[in-house]
Amino acid sequence: MENDPYTQETVADIQAIGSCFSSDILIPAAIIIGVLLLLAAAFVSGSKVAFLSVGAQQIKTLRKSKRLASRTALKFIDKPEELLALTSVLNCINYVGFAVLFMYVMRQPLSFLHPVLSMVLQIIVLVPFLLIFCEVTPRMIARQNPNGFISLMAVPLLIMSKLMKPITFFVAKNNRHIELQVHKNQSISMDELSDVIEENPTGLMSEREMLKGIIEFGNIEVSEIMCPRVDMVAIESKEPFEQVLKKITESGYSRIPVYTDTFDQISGILYIKDLLPYVNNKNGFKWMTLIRPPHFVPENKKINELLEELQMQKNHMAIVVDEYGGTSGLVTMEDIIEMIVGDISDEFDEEESDFTRVDENTYIFKGKTLLSDFCDELEIDSETFAEAQGESESLAGLILEMKGELPRKNERFECCGFEFTVLEVDRRRITSVKVHRKIAAEPAPADQ
Repeated sequence: MENDPYTQETVADIQAIGSCFSSDILIPAAIIIGVLLLLAAAFVSGSKVAFLSVGAQQIKTLRKSKRLASRTALKFIDKPEELLALTSVLNCINYVGFAVLFMYVMRQPLSFLHPVLSMVLQIIVLVPFLLIFCEVTPRMIARQNPNGFISLMAVPLLIMSKLMKPITFFVAKNNRHIELQVHKNQSISMDELSDVIEENPTGLMSEREMLKGIIEFGNIEVSEIMCPRVDMVAIESKEPFEQVLKKITESGYSRIPVYTDTFDQISGILYIKDLLPYVNNKNGFKWMTLIRPPHFVPENKKINELLEELQMQKNHMAIVVDEYGGTSGLVTMEDIIEMIVGDISDEFDEEESDFTRVDENTYIFKGKTLLSDFCDELEIDSETFAEAQGESESLAGLILEMKGELPRKNERFECCGFEFTVLEVDRRRITSVKVHRKIAAEPAPADQ
């Protein structure tokens, strides 16, 4: 049987057929599949850049469009971590698949070389080729024509995301976990960063203050920077137009809240520019038709979150409310920006100081002066009044904490080496306080 000539001839025929099949079918098929994988990798790389480089105006256009590609694109733009996970997985498959097919096709032409040398040569050729064709070139094209890539790839990527949901979900979750761990290990606390800025002698004072403002920006609540209710300028909804114009002229503000009956019922915001075409229509003009809806925020909202809200809504003012819905005050975009860049003055702002120096150890402060500013002006430790101030943040609040009720005019209090004399009391608040330092101030350290 083993020496049967017919059997040997059959085996030889099978081997010949297999060799022909391998050379005539498998290699061309591998080349075709490799080219398809190469194109897929290029389009995936370009689409990742296109989706991540979409601007605000393009997003607005996509939201208005009713095309399937536009709606699908928004899903990836709103969740970039899922897009990154999907494109990473797809290109990993494309690159590995292309590399395997490339080595299979090149095995026969390079068979005369040592296997290790053959593999090194293939890698030297493969890596630059993939970088240029699948990374650099498509990304450059995508930056120049992002809309084209988005329209072309949005639906195919959505289909692939559905098919590869388990894998992409695992990759995205793992990426978030690694990112949190890296950030946790490498992060520096805000206090440490503030100390570095304080101890750094280089740079102007304004630059250091701006850096400190940026660092503390995310930890500041609206209640810390708002204009309190007692200082608000507002218009009653029933006031005649002539009175409204008078109040606008006196205040110099470009936007004024409008209330009904009490400050707790803010009806809207009156923009002065909306009144300009109707300044001469004084007889029975219904100015309430011009007010715009107010934007309400809680006292404990972070100012970085509020700034983002105001930017999205193209708004410049928000009404601050307490936990019971009562009006606590108002805050403007200018108030928020001033926390970083410092005071912003315009032609209507008057130069006004929160204190007057009477002599070396005697000052007159406004009651609303923040204790932090008070300590800065007197160059004392910010924790000097920590035990006495309780929850208060202003000089008037400190006196109320010590007294327990609204004090009388000229009433005196002593605390932490200072004597406080109430100079003016307006209705329910302390407006002016004289401060006398009973312990002489130590000279400030000389600048290095």
